[in-house]
Amino acid sequence: FKLGLRIEASLCGGLLFLLNVAHFGAVHWISAIDYDLALVLGLAATFILLRCHSQHTLFAALGFWVVMLAGIMAHPAMGMVLPFLLYLSWVRGQGLWQTARLLAPIVVMAAPLLYLAHTQTAEYTTTSSMWRFLATADLAQVAPQLAYALLWLLGRMVSTGHWLLFPPHLQPAWEPWLGVCLLSIVSWTAWQRNPHTAPWAIFLLVTLLPFVPASLVHTGVSRYLYLATAGSSVLLAAGLCHLAEMASRRLPSTEHWLLGGMTALLVISSVLALDRAEAVSRYASGRHYFNTGQFSAAGIQLERAIERDATIIPAAEARFFLVLAAMASGGKWEKALE
Repeated sequence: FKLGLRIEASLCGGLLFLLNVAHFGAVHWISAIDYDLALVLGLAATFILLRCHSQHTLFAALGFWVVMLAGIMAHPAMGMVLPFLLYLSWVRGQGLWQTARLLAPIVVMAAPLLYLAHTQTAEYTTTSSMWRFLATADLAQVAPQLAYALLWLLGRMVSTGHWLLFPPHLQPAWEPWLGVCLLSIVSWTAWQRNPHTAPWAIFLLVTLLPFVPASLVHTGVSRYLYLATAGSSVLLAAGLCHLAEMASRRLPSTEHWLLGGMTALLVISSVLALDRAEAVSRYASGRHYFNTGQFSAAGIQLERAIERDATIIPAAEARFFLVLAAMASGGKWEKALE
């Protein structure tokens, strides 16, 4: 709304983001709370920057620096918001040079802070695995993989956006083609340089790019889509508003009814899909407990995953590990086969 979108599109975008299925992993797992915190802080920094353009005070600049640095420390991927802020200032005609001067201290201060955080982080993480992979990989061989991964992640944002029609652990061959379609739409939106929608197209791309290499070493990509789905949700809401407005030209006084109807259909589909996604999270939790030797907890989670929806998880593997967990914990493994 602060970027000029209509109130209907803003509210609809917020609702669609709240119910987005693609990023369910960032919501179900407390270990992924850094994604939530980073997005909140990054958007807050964007709001403060807009205030800095109208209020040239040291207090506003200090507020922007503190909040933006906190967002980057919450998750380094929020550093990609910096080029987004430059684009936002340029497309809105609000002082590109002034914005660059505000961002420069962030770059200077973020580098040592991120290095300090890296020294305090566990050695074996997804990020460290990603950097080791990139350091030893041949650029000529890894470049096509990165391009494919980008299209796949974009396609996954569409294929699981507000529905869950196939098990998320599968990778259908048609998903990258959905990514091509979404990339075309996002690129066209950015090319139009509409100050209301183009910034969100850029936001989608820049917040997704840091996770492209990570998707090559870790297949649980749901949380990687969290930041980018903020942009896709706003673009989808803006598209729905545009469709409703076009339809109302033939059917006067129906714009809000049409927008409400389309939004309601997406809400219903999302709620049903999120209920199924709970099975995926419980299965992943059960596997984690099993791998760490907590067999009783593993059995509970695997059993609940199967009861919730066995069609959306690897059911055979879930029952196999459920039997092993029951045997290891002294439970009745025969019941696990029922």
